[in-house]
Amino acid sequence: MISALSAQQHFRRTEKGLQLRQKPQAATRVAADSVATNSSVASAVYTIVTPAALTTPTPGTQLLSSSVNFTWDPGNTAKTFQLFVGTTGVGSHNVYNSGAVTATTEHVNGLPTNGSKVYVRLYWLINGTWSTADYTYKAQ
Repeated sequence: MISALSAQQHFRRTEKGLQLRQKPQAATRVAADSVATNSSVASAVYTIVTPAALTTPTPGTQLLSSSVNFTWDPGNTAKTFQLFVGTTGVGSHNVYNSGAVTATTEHVNGLPTNGSKVYVRLYWLINGTWSTADYTYKAQ
């Protein structure tokens, strides 16, 4: 599970606005929007972006069938996703490629039933940038 650091740990207020205090953890993205109310007073709104994550089937488990619904939590800002499912290595999509979708569940047929590894990559789009998370399952 990813723990988000507070925005105050990442930014400090200066006369010129917000300044990055330290680099955020790799899995945590912090966005800051500053709105000046007059020349000497400014307010800031911080949003901690949570990533999308596969929820079912439970990552790392054995798939129970050659036909599975993959479901994910969209995080708090992503609206567009893509799901790759493959058997030839991390990031492969020789079994399934959803294309860009807005749904948070994809039904995948044709999964192997020989006990091999199945690689699943979930992409999500935030502010024009794609991020990914990789998962591995064992075929039935």
